[in-house]
Amino acid sequence: MDNETCSPFFSGSFLCSFFGFALIMMIIRLFNKNPGLIINEKGIYDNSSALAVGFIPWKDIIDIKIVDINNGKIILIVLRNPIDYLNKTSHWLKFRTGKMNYNSNGTPVCLFANYLQIEATNLYSLLTEKRKEYKV
Repeated sequence: MDNETCSPFFSGSFLCSFFGFALIMMIIRLFNKNPGLIINEKGIYDNSSALAVGFIPWKDIIDIKIVDINNGKIILIVLRNPIDYLNKTSHWLKFRTGKMNYNSNGTPVCLFANYLQIEATNLYSLLTEKRKEYKV
């Protein structure tokens, strides 16, 4: 096999593996009965996807932004110590995804409202309101 025929094979294999993994994670989240996001006076507990970071206290949140990426809205949680959140991740896929998010968005924490039962703009409003209410 020459390089021209190998490339599509490996690209196709990678894409099938990636999207297959994404499908499995979506199915797991679909049957997961735990709340996807908990917002309280202590902070945010992110359980919205298989790549979620877990608990984020309000004192670690510098800003909350909403951005349009590929015709969809994503909530960015800008952290005071993003590298600490990356370093406490033990799973290699969470680490790689968090690092990729950090490099492209300035934060490893991105919330996808389509994994939750709320519109992105409503989630953004709720998060910014609660951040002001519980500001440490």
